Amino acid sequence: MATSNPCEGCALTEGACANREPHNQLTARICVRAGIPFYCHSGEEWQQATVMTSRILARQRVATCAGWRRDVQALAATGWFRRVGPTAREVGRLALAELRAFFDAADGTPSKRQAADAVDGAARDPEGRVNR
Repeated sequence: MATSNPCEGCALTEGACANREPHNQLTARICVRAGIPFYCHSGEEWQQATVMTSRILARQRVATCAGWRRDVQALAATGWFRRVGPTAREVGRLALAELRAFFDAADGTPSKRQAADAVDGAARDPEGRVNR
């Protein structure tokens, strides 16, 4: 159940359980920067979750994450989405696909290294600085 404030386990709350899980944290942060909905994990078995698309979650009336809403509002206030909205969304979709490939690939394989490089590239601005 989502609230207006992030729950104590929020993937976007520093130190929270879901925030300490790399896949959740990276997915949430990519979704914020891209304006792609990220859904609340509260009350869900997210550690053993199956992949659920945004369409499925929306149909099930799962609320967007309060931490995601807070961070998207803060980013929108800077003009981020006016400047890079459609581009950010497309880069975000690509980064999420590469992130899935990274976590699905076996350690030490060329596909794992390739996916890691792609995720790293998507997280950087044109000058090579890491976007946070």
